[in-house]
Amino acid sequence: MNLDSVSSDVVDMHTRVMAIQNVTNLLIHTFSSQFVFPVLGHDDPGALKNQLIDYTSLGHYWRQWLPTDAIQTFNKG
Repeated sequence: MNLDSVSSDVVDMHTRVMAIQNVTNLLIHTFSSQFVFPVLGHDDPGALKNQLIDYTSLGHYWRQWLPTDAIQTFNKG
């Protein structure tokens, strides 16, 4: 299943990150016994010019699916 959590029309970084968090929570509750492969796409936070992404927050949101070394990579950016 391919799920795009954020519309490319949304340019506010906070709104984009909140959308990812909301979809993450939905996936956690809907597919609690399944492994989910979290990925960022070209329209996700950080994709727009002059936007910085908070990888630490994303790693925190996705920690149940990512191994420790991947979380460490997220924290480094």
